[in-house]
Amino acid sequence: MKAFKKNFALLALALIALTGTPTKTLGQSIYTPYAFTNFAGLPGVSGANDGTGSAARFNQPLGLAVDNTGNVYVADFANYTVRKVTPAGVVTTLAGLPGVSGTNDGVGSDARFDNPFGVAVDIAGNVYVADTGNGTIRKVTPSGVVTTLAGLGGSAGTNDGTGSSARFNAPASLAVDSGGNVYVTDYVNYTVRKVTPAGVVTTLAGLPGLSGTNDGVGSDARFDHPFGVAVDSAGTVYVSDCGGNTIRKVTPAGVVTTLAGLGGIAGTNDGVGSDARFNSPHDVALDSAGNLYVADSGNDTIRKVTSSGAVTILAGLPGSPGTNDGVGSGAQFNYPSGVAVDNAGNVYVGDFFNNRITQGTPSVEVPHAAAATATVVNDFVVGATITDGGCGYTNTPTVRVIGGGGSGAQAVAVVTNGVVVSVNVVAAGAGYTDTPVIVIEPPFIPQPRIAITALFFGPSVTPVLQLDLASLAPYDNYQLQFTPAPGVAWTNLGAPFTPTADTDTQYANAVGRTGFLRVKYAP
Repeated sequence: MKAFKKNFALLALALIALTGTPTKTLGQSIYTPYAFTNFAGLPGVSGANDGTGSAARFNQPLGLAVDNTGNVYVADFANYTVRKVTPAGVVTTLAGLPGVSGTNDGVGSDARFDNPFGVAVDIAGNVYVADTGNGTIRKVTPSGVVTTLAGLGGSAGTNDGTGSSARFNAPASLAVDSGGNVYVTDYVNYTVRKVTPAGVVTTLAGLPGLSGTNDGVGSDARFDHPFGVAVDSAGTVYVSDCGGNTIRKVTPAGVVTTLAGLGGIAGTNDGVGSDARFNSPHDVALDSAGNLYVADSGNDTIRKVTSSGAVTILAGLPGSPGTNDGVGSGAQFNYPSGVAVDNAGNVYVGDFFNNRITQGTPSVEVPHAAAATATVVNDFVVGATITDGGCGYTNTPTVRVIGGGGSGAQAVAVVTNGVVVSVNVVAAGAGYTDTPVIVIEPPFIPQPRIAITALFFGPSVTPVLQLDLASLAPYDNYQLQFTPAPGVAWTNLGAPFTPTADTDTQYANAVGRTGFLRVKYAP
């Protein structure tokens, strides 16, 4: 197997001035509630078997793509094949022959690949493959017919051109837009390329042979081993700059900016823009809302990046590889390298060294308080580390620094999308001989204002509850409940409901009932 995993060593020297200037949160970890389970393959067991769920085998799966019907396509790196996984977890081999590399076009197992890294799928169900070892871009029809769209097998280079006259050098990943144009991260050339449906190849951004982290236009921009790529409906391209540890954005005109991360600096921090850190990010995928999902391979995590550059951890625990299914930080990966998202918001991960595909589904998280721990140096509070970002914040919570033997330390919280993403120390205080406790105010959960009107229909009474929905925002799942007396368990009346208008009326059959009604937030 070709050398693939890139290791980074980081020596950090921090000189902390103990003044009243704000201090950034260190190493924060925010977990959005996604429940990850094994979807296909058996963790830790490699192979080439087709089959269903854990009966199937992969050999270092890399790039992923999902079509409009929920089928997942996998670049099975060390098997030299392209696999297909149905929504029910049934795995088949679409093209290539396990264990046999080559450059041949052909149908199904007659075709050959050489360590394919990435896949993408168009609206017609055609799969495009970054055939990395061959330096080519391949196209696979739904029936498994493989052709070479651009590049010449086994001939690396930098040339723009049409079809076999173009050259690539270890193309890593690709994405296809609605017009059938394919965008390619040319990993060893440090460039982003564009391939038309006719196979015409041009260089969109970067300069072949020159790595770097510079933003700029076209050939003035620099990349350092660009890996993952995604494209939105406007033609904007997003790139995971693996060696630069950043997420870049490229306009259709080739204008390159850095959306998140700081060039050349690895880390685990969540945050906004250049305050966030990544460690050898690989594949990326976009959802319908414009959120970007990143396989942060060196950190063994899956990250989420909003269109404004706010970065959070979706699942996994930095530096803790493993095979566990779970929610948020309870899920584990081992060098996750591929990521894709379907129309329902489910996230799929190519778990490279675990030889499996995992599926993450959104789960409901009850609003709760964030938590953080303090860092004390020389009796001063110099920073705070988020251990739980909380959920459901509609305003900025108060932060208190309590105990530790000192006084005067102050901190403020920063909230993004209802989650505390950082706690910044604005006054270090003094005299902290022990670690103080940081208390973050819990989120405010509004109580609905309810007007109850009794309407009589013969002998029965039906209370009508009209809810003022301005007081319910931003939550969207409520349950009407009844109890005959205080201290007696509440029982549900009807199904949970989601308000859909400025006011909402809920009905409950109160025949023979005497007692109390309430509306409860029902996650």
